Amino acid sequence: MKRMSIVGLCLFAVLAMSAVMVSSAVAGPPDFGRCQAKTGGKFSDSGCTKSSAKGKFEWTTTIAKNKFSASSSTLSTLETVGGTKITCKAEKNSGAEYTGEKTVGKIVAEFSGCETSKIACNSTGKGSGEITTFALKGALGVETPPTKLEVQLTPEAGVLLAEFTCSTIHVEVKGCVAHPITSDKMLTSSPEKFTASKGEQKPDKFSGGGADECALSSNSGTGFEEAGQTITATVVNEEGIEANAIT
Repeated sequence: MKRMSIVGLCLFAVLAMSAVMVSSAVAGPPDFGRCQAKTGGKFSDSGCTKSSAKGKFEWTTTIAKNKFSASSSTLSTLETVGGTKITCKAEKNSGAEYTGEKTVGKIVAEFSGCETSKIACNSTGKGSGEITTFALKGALGVETPPTKLEVQLTPEAGVLLAEFTCSTIHVEVKGCVAHPITSDKMLTSSPEKFTASKGEQKPDKFSGGGADECALSSNSGTGFEEAGQTITATVVNEEGIEANAIT
C-alpha cells in the first residue's frame, strides 16, 4: 500500500458553505445576507443587484435564522499529489452557522464508509469507517471579479482540520480548502461542489492571491503532502440566504 499522506477529509465538509480569510471587518461586498421585499427599497430585483430610485427590495446583512446543514450520499474522494486515495460513502453536518457578514463557522463534518485500499479509517472514539473533523470556520471572498465567489475553510482552533487512523497509520490533516458558491440569488438550498485533480484543489486562492494560497496537506509520519478533494453535497439553510457580490 502506498504511504498514507491523505488529505483533508475534513474538508468534505462543505460542506458547506460553505471560507483563509477575508476579514469580516472589511466593509463592502461580498456579503452574506438577505434581499427582502420593501416598498421604497434601493433595488428593483429580488437578488438586490439592480439599484432603482423606486425599488421594491432592500439588502440586509442581518440573518435571524443563521443555521445551516449539509449532506452528501455520493462517493467522496481524497487524493494526494502522490496518488494515495481515500473514499467515504456519505457525509453530513448540522448546526453550522453564518457567523458574520463574510464568515461561517461551527462546521463539523461526519463521514462514514471511509477507507483506503480496503482498510477502514476512523477518528478516535468513532466506529470503523467513521471520520469526524474538528470544527471549521470559513471566509467569503472573490474568486474571479466581479461576481464569481468562493468560501475558504480552515480550523476554528489550532492547525489541524482532522486527525484519524487507518489501521496502524496515523494521519493529520492541515491547511485550507476552497469551493465556489452561487452568488446574487436568495437560496434555501444549494449544491456545493469541491473539485480537485491529481491532488490539486481548484479553486485554491482568492482573486489576487498566489497559487495554493488555500491548499490541503496531510502527514502520516513521512512528511506533509499536498492533496485535494472531490465531493458534491447539498447545503440547506434555515431561511433564504444570499452571497451578494454587488451591494
